[in-house]
Amino acid sequence: MSRATHVFVTHRDLSQVVASYRRLGWVSWLPGSYVEDHLRWRELAELDLSFEDITQRPEACLQQLAQRLGLAACVDCSEVLVALASLPVPEQWMDPVTQMWPAHLSGRYLEARQSAAAGGSCPAGVTPSARAARSCSSSQGRLSAAEVARLR
Repeated sequence: MSRATHVFVTHRDLSQVVASYRRLGWVSWLPGSYVEDHLRWRELAELDLSFEDITQRPEACLQQLAQRLGLAACVDCSEVLVALASLPVPEQWMDPVTQMWPAHLSGRYLEARQSAAAGGSCPAGVTPSARAARSCSSSQGRLSAAEVARLR
């Protein structure tokens, strides 16, 4: 650890972790070391972000990271979120660059991405912002970060 200049960790509601593990087909329970390992890393971390905050307040979380990394003055977090929302969802296996898993995304999220990619509209019950509305109706299959957070 002496070579690390920054350590950031994230955490998620344990019931949601189990649900993700089940969706991925890994296990239906968490090993006892899961929480212990997180607590050890959290002691070393300068910032611990909750998954819920990341999905509900993504720009604020990015701003915290940028500030801790000394990049707040030169990074436009809203542009970063647009770029993140445009990343393609892998169809078969984890993407080695983005670390996204197809089975890790909710059905509603995947439905919205597929609809947007096909040039359709966002699913019923979704009230996107103006940017998200343009994204959902585009042929590029992009969703805004706020839309992504609402769909998970």
